[in-house]
Amino acid sequence: MVVPNLRLSGMALALMILAGSPTPAQDGAADFPESAFFIQVIRQVATQDSESSRLAIISMIRDEFGRNTGSFRDNRDELVAILESLAGEGLFTGPGRRLPEKPFHAEVHAQAVALLGVIGGGDTADFLARLAREFPVLPAARLIDDFEKPSGWTASCPADAAGIRIASALRPGAPIDLAANPRGETAVRNPQRNVLGVKAEFLDVRDYALLISPARPLPVPSIRSLDAWVYGNNTDHVLWLRLGDAAGKPVGEAFWGRLDFMGWKKMTLVIPQELAGIPLAITGFVIRCDPLSLRKGTLYFYFDALTVTALEARP
Repeated sequence: MVVPNLRLSGMALALMILAGSPTPAQDGAADFPESAFFIQVIRQVATQDSESSRLAIISMIRDEFGRNTGSFRDNRDELVAILESLAGEGLFTGPGRRLPEKPFHAEVHAQAVALLGVIGGGDTADFLARLAREFPVLPAARLIDDFEKPSGWTASCPADAAGIRIASALRPGAPIDLAANPRGETAVRNPQRNVLGVKAEFLDVRDYALLISPARPLPVPSIRSLDAWVYGNNTDHVLWLRLGDAAGKPVGEAFWGRLDFMGWKKMTLVIPQELAGIPLAITGFVIRCDPLSLRKGTLYFYFDALTVTALEARP
């Protein structure tokens, strides 16, 4: 692969390569202007659905704007539209203020809003004014449990107690992302030393439902989304979140995701629309085992950095 002789940052080139987009050959650079290459990079990175990709987009646009390059001037309207989209992603959408499908990232919102304010112009001023007027409260992340100290979580299998031995305890360890970057996506400020571990010894093969419960319901008023680092074991078992009302009375369960990956993964759950606006409490996690991928023996599950995003007053 030949990298074009352009003035783009190494970040832009690296991100385009990671996104799987072909970089223009150097001998074709004259037919592929820098501004066109830049906007192609931005469009490709925008398809990556992660907080880090969105922050990278903002950083790239900020750099081009600061240098007043042709890449920014030629694509100003589209870049401003992308920033506005990032600023509004994860906020209420449409008539009736329905919950969005994507989670809200506070840092992405803050940086996009700040850059739009610097870029200026009537279009950005109108957008920022409308944003402040329509969204006087914003989602904000709050760490519920980092599992560094014992907090009373237990594991059980009420329906099939005879076919399984199950226990929970804090265990040394941490997702590598948190250990290497304590100020990572979950806003954990201290290096993680412990995780919540669940050991399940299966004596028989059934469709078990494993319940991991806190000592008491964890109130999460105005919750919008929830995430945690989860250690998967490459099975078809499914993780659910069990929710109650403010008093802990059962409300329902929300599908969180399949554990069909190996190792640590940050799993995010956007609260279903039908539960929007209800004062809720977390009453537990449920792992529903798939009997087709289950074997007799022992499996381990691990959790860390349980974080919720809820509505709070705009700073």
